Amino acid sequence: MQKEQNVINLAIILLFLVLSNFSFSQNKLNGQFSSLARHQEYYNSYSFNENGEFYFHVGASLGDDYFGEGEYKLIDNQLILNYNKTKPLKIGHHVSEIWENKADSIAVRFTFFDFDNNPIPYVNFFYKDSLSKKGYQGGVANKEGQGLLKLKKDKKDIMLTVSNIGFRQYTFHINRNYNYDVSVFLETQGNGIPIKNQIDTLRIMEIKENSFKVIEKDGKITSWSKID
Repeated sequence: MQKEQNVINLAIILLFLVLSNFSFSQNKLNGQFSSLARHQEYYNSYSFNENGEFYFHVGASLGDDYFGEGEYKLIDNQLILNYNKTKPLKIGHHVSEIWENKADSIAVRFTFFDFDNNPIPYVNFFYKDSLSKKGYQGGVANKEGQGLLKLKKDKKDIMLTVSNIGFRQYTFHINRNYNYDVSVFLETQGNGIPIKNQIDTLRIMEIKENSFKVIEKDGKITSWSKID
């Protein structure tokens, strides 16, 4: 009877060891995992697939603060994240054509585009003006994304601000002695800053089908749970 009990105990121990070893022997993750509770304003998540790729996003209701993608490996109880597939972020910019004449004023003609060269309608453009009751002067583009600003010539440059819902605010300077045709390309709001050419190595404490725990570089233990 004692022999049978010893055999059972040994089998239980072996089973425990097999299951424990299995929890650390996985070489793939699959699904979306977050270290935050559900239904918060803020979010962060890793999405892993069985092809060895991952996607990372952290942000809030207005969009990503940071994001990245690349390849991951599970080696020797370490999760290695290589951000080698992130695309750099295009930022707002403008292209100017200028000319000079003897008139006492200048004309600044705007055309506003997104990054696919589609005109953006009803964009606001303005500059600070201490003599104005509002404290600024400017205008609004038409539905074709075109606007016009006329100014008296002056030795001082001015800074123009461009603003529209859904796009990042953009600023640039002009010389008030020249006429301008300006094409302004606006960046969509909420894109965040990309993480690229970075390798993070996280030590795994525990890994299961629906969760895993890692030790950060500062020694903090972070738990990630599956959310999809």
